[in-house]
Amino acid sequence: MTQPVAPHQKPPGTLAAPSGEFEKFVYIVSHDLNEPLRMMSSFLDLMDIKYGKEMPAEMHEYMDYCRENANKMKQMMQALVQLSRVGRNREDITEIELRPLMEDLLTMYSHEISEKQAVVTFDNLPTVRAQWGLIIDLFKILLHNIFENADKTPLNIRISACSEADGKAKISVEDNGRGIKSVYLDSVCEIFRKADSKTPNVGAGLAIAKAIVEKYGGSLEVKSREGKGTVVSFTLPT
Repeated sequence: MTQPVAPHQKPPGTLAAPSGEFEKFVYIVSHDLNEPLRMMSSFLDLMDIKYGKEMPAEMHEYMDYCRENANKMKQMMQALVQLSRVGRNREDITEIELRPLMEDLLTMYSHEISEKQAVVTFDNLPTVRAQWGLIIDLFKILLHNIFENADKTPLNIRISACSEADGKAKISVEDNGRGIKSVYLDSVCEIFRKADSKTPNVGAGLAIAKAIVEKYGGSLEVKSREGKGTVVSFTLPT
């Protein structure tokens, strides 16, 4: 087992200043709207402390609903910031061996693996040319989705790869989780489009994953059968 990836192992790089309309919009959202949301949540807490005993149960429900939606908006803003960082990442492109990277990530997810009795296999993982931070984010998103949508034990996860004719590697991440309803497959990679309303996420993970892959000229596709599992396949340059 290799040692976890340390910050000093990543190639040096700095974030560029926001550029383009989307980046400017995200900058405004993340900085200017966060404070009003924080104030709204704080005043709700103060109202609860000062008038909580006098308010009817229905009012408490309304306040909880406001808190829940304020928190959801914060999560959506954070997702937009993460999406914008894909284009702004200025790390050097370098060769990344996926096998030791996966070993490190599986160590990071040891609790989830134990909890879900997960059996993880990976073979033929190539060396790709990309940026450390974004490739780590890519696999963390995919693994997080798998653990969040696991509904059976043991959970089986298989990560495999094959060579493409255009100098790219096709990598597939497969699981036997609850799967995705066919009606959602066409939109599941769009920002804030969830495949399951019961999950606590805001539906941004696959949109960010797709943006990462497309940054390197690759493509990402999702195949799934409800109750059977999901396969996320994408290409990266080698």
